[in-house]
Amino acid sequence: GMAAPAPGGGGWHHEDRAVLEGGWEEVWQLQSRQRVILTAALFKDPAAKAAALRWLGAVLAANGANADGGKQQSPQEAMRARQSCSSDGALLSAAAGLLQL
Repeated sequence: GMAAPAPGGGGWHHEDRAVLEGGWEEVWQLQSRQRVILTAALFKDPAAKAAALRWLGAVLAANGANADGGKQQSPQEAMRARQSCSSDGALLSAAAGLLQL
């Protein structure tokens, strides 16, 4: 499992530790399963490699609008950009999976 951060610096109350540790464990398990699936898709199953690479490319490409954050946009353009972007969680999960390969 994941180690809990030290009390005091984390900004959480000591009574919340049990709930937080459960959440950390679930995130760790999700990332571990994602790493296994990604590893299998990229290295063990040649038929799935192209699909996995297309998925990774789509996740990254969908965030091009985030890269243009300094560009002036109308409210409608900004809303469309946010709707077409992967969530921060999806990017973090993909990055964690890639870093664990």
